[in-house]
Amino acid sequence: EVEGLDLVVAVAAGWGHCAAITGEGDLYTWGLNSHGQLGVGDTDARYAPQCVRGVGGGEVKQVSCGQAMTIVRTSEEIPYIMGKLPAYAKDKQPPVARDAYGLALEPTELPRRVGEDDPDGCALGP
Repeated sequence: EVEGLDLVVAVAAGWGHCAAITGEGDLYTWGLNSHGQLGVGDTDARYAPQCVRGVGGGEVKQVSCGQAMTIVRTSEEIPYIMGKLPAYAKDKQPPVARDAYGLALEPTELPRRVGEDDPDGCALGP
């Protein structure tokens, strides 16, 4: 149960932030946000769940949190990343809202689609 949210179906936690998916497929994030890992367009910390806008079409089906990033997968099997981009992905991303350090402050589609053969719980692969 997440205070302030109804019908939470999945929760993930990073080093200092959390994410939750509701039954309607909406993504909420809260906590530390120094790298934009909350996906709300800035780097201000949030101490209550905030709905993340712009996560592509479809519902959010899966979420994982890392130290300074959040990765989600939509019902259309498209992965999105928010926050500190892995080194290999920085050069492959389209221009989106980023700060001077190359951080994705809003949801950014990853260059690789997640397929049916990917294991559950894995949004990225080799």
